[in-house]
Amino acid sequence: MNTKLNGKLNYVLLIAVLVALVMTAIPVPVAASRAEAGNSAQALPPVPEWPIIGPVLQWFGVSSSPAATPVPTPGLTEYRMSSYEDLGELKEIESGERVRIIVSENDLNAMIRDRIEESIDGEAEMVFGIEPNVLSVRIYAEQSLLEEAADNLPRQIRDDLDLTGAFGMTASQCVPRISVQRLQINGWSFGLRLLAQGPINTRIRESWPSEICVERVLLMQDEAAVEGYRR
Repeated sequence: MNTKLNGKLNYVLLIAVLVALVMTAIPVPVAASRAEAGNSAQALPPVPEWPIIGPVLQWFGVSSSPAATPVPTPGLTEYRMSSYEDLGELKEIESGERVRIIVSENDLNAMIRDRIEESIDGEAEMVFGIEPNVLSVRIYAEQSLLEEAADNLPRQIRDDLDLTGAFGMTASQCVPRISVQRLQINGWSFGLRLLAQGPINTRIRESWPSEICVERVLLMQDEAAVEGYRR
């Protein structure tokens, strides 16, 4: 990948993350266990609530708490994005006005697909899935797009790149924060989740525009929203 193409690919990835920032996850307490119908015996709680075992399984990404759909904050003005042109409307938002920006899974993927087709000569794909508290992604790039960086890449991605992952998102100090729940590259996943966690959030924190404050990110069924304001 030449320098120009590499810059374009980085731009596409950054745009995808920033647009997708219209997303995610506020941890939701696990519901208490309930008695079975017609039986006075107490049902076992879900695995994430088990002492020791539950937290360990969650740490390894094997088990997670049941997801509940986040509820948007009432009373905020909503802006729905369906194209890159809609981003222009955001410039009209008054400083300090708290708003909610929403994007659907279909519109997000269409915007990313169009930008990839405009910017990259070669076969590449980035597809997001949005469900309550989880943002999933699949990224594919043919080997020719990675040639320049091949010497610095692990053996597992010397051929075509095929990455899949699942992420949660929150907001902290006006900046989105991503939690890596699952990450796999070309069939290889061991240690990747913990390895990627720090660098991803460092990159977001360093590149996030200081004039935009994100207070909350929500991942709902088939759409995502971000709540916040311009400084």
